[in-house]
Amino acid sequence: MQRREVLRILATGTALHLAPAKLLVLAREVRTLIAGQAAPRTLNAHQAATVTTIAELILPRTETPGATDVRATAFIDLILTEWYE
Repeated sequence: MQRREVLRILATGTALHLAPAKLLVLAREVRTLIAGQAAPRTLNAHQAATVTTIAELILPRTETPGATDVRATAFIDLILTEWYE
């Protein structure tokens, strides 16, 4: 195991320990909503493609997952649908 990986694991454990319980519940709810979402509800096809392209430019796939792999576009669409007025 490399030093960076150990530090990442320790930091994640500390952050989860300090995070409020409601934050973890919210994260589970968001994950469930995104998993059940087949198509964007707020973004049209062109907007979704634009968001996907921009997200991939910001977080490209390397040894770690990229924005498309973690469904960043679906998350942005969920935020726009559920919380943006």
